[in-house]
Amino acid sequence: MGETALARKPTSRSRVCDAFGTPGEACVQEASCRYVQPGTGYVPFPLAVEAVRQGYAGDPARPEAAFARDVLDTLRLFAGVAEEDADCLRWYAAAGTPLDVCHNVKAWIELAAQAEARPAVVTLGMGRRGGRADLHVGAVPDPASEAYRQAVEETAKRAYLLLAERLATKEEC
Repeated sequence: MGETALARKPTSRSRVCDAFGTPGEACVQEASCRYVQPGTGYVPFPLAVEAVRQGYAGDPARPEAAFARDVLDTLRLFAGVAEEDADCLRWYAAAGTPLDVCHNVKAWIELAAQAEARPAVVTLGMGRRGGRADLHVGAVPDPASEAYRQAVEETAKRAYLLLAERLATKEEC
């Protein structure tokens, strides 16, 4: 019998969750049950994103995972986001959800430039290439190391460039 996409578990979920955060178990279960296409185990990309966004546990503007928080803080500095506008940049973790399993997107960063406008989005993957991830992040170094600071800055810089390009071209994400 063939294995469905949701039956395959990511091999390094704890490493991903440590770096990118977790969406919350209820979010994973809701997304897995509500949007999966019967018989295939597949969830289309837009539905997988929406499932995570709707069921997200926590504040995406203030992620708990250190790497996620540090990348967002650095991205805010690069983008010149004022303290009172900090909520316009958000990090959504998707480890273990259909977005991860079906599309290799472990997290995404979104910038809502205007309340009524569709946000600009950059998706992040870890490990294997492929899928819908815009940026691939390698193993996250020890937070006390210089390599960690460099990984944070590089990820924030690449995300900033992609977000700026998407806002300039109004690219649908």
